[in-house]
Amino acid sequence: MGIRKDSQYYVDEQFASLDRFVIMRSGLLAAFLAWLLLTYVVLFLPMVRSLDLQLKQVRCLLVMVPNEVAEAVPALRALLMPLTRLAH
Repeated sequence: MGIRKDSQYYVDEQFASLDRFVIMRSGLLAAFLAWLLLTYVVLFLPMVRSLDLQLKQVRCLLVMVPNEVAEAVPALRALLMPLTRLAH
């Protein structure tokens, strides 16, 4: 009878250990997903919005520069030529 009782205690302990592991793993997954969402909201979204706003401002400024002026000024031509190649 002693070996059966010890075996049952061992099996019960293994199932309890497995349950604790599953709970711990679920908690770590939840913490990671919460951290990922927080990082996305706090870091990534503001950075993308800022870059989008800057891009729109640059486009508005470039619309005000006539093509003749942009081609006549070497610094503007050097700046805008790579951008026009990327646009096409």
